[in-house]
Amino acid sequence: MVDETVASEVIQENGWTIFALTGRLDRVTAPQIGEQAESALDSCAKLALDVKHLSYLSSAGIRILLRLAQKAKKEQKAFAVCGAEGFVKEVIEESNMNAIVTIYGERSELG
Repeated sequence: MVDETVASEVIQENGWTIFALTGRLDRVTAPQIGEQAESALDSCAKLALDVKHLSYLSSAGIRILLRLAQKAKKEQKAFAVCGAEGFVKEVIEESNMNAIVTIYGERSELG
């Protein structure tokens, strides 16, 4: 059986609020993570989703990224994704999220 859990951590770094995820962002975990990430975006000017430790990203997770990107744009806030590797990176690239969201290889690249 697949462990369908995700953990999040909020970190302040270089003027950014980093919303770091570990585990799976899928149909089961996306609603809760979406609410938490939107709350983080509400309380900052720059939000980065660190997905370095995500093992899985589904279409439900992509919808969360899209919703956050749209909200940030509407509110004139910065939004980025960093740390995508392996399968998660493939999903982000194949969904063309890089046309909507700034993607950084590592958290250290956030400026």
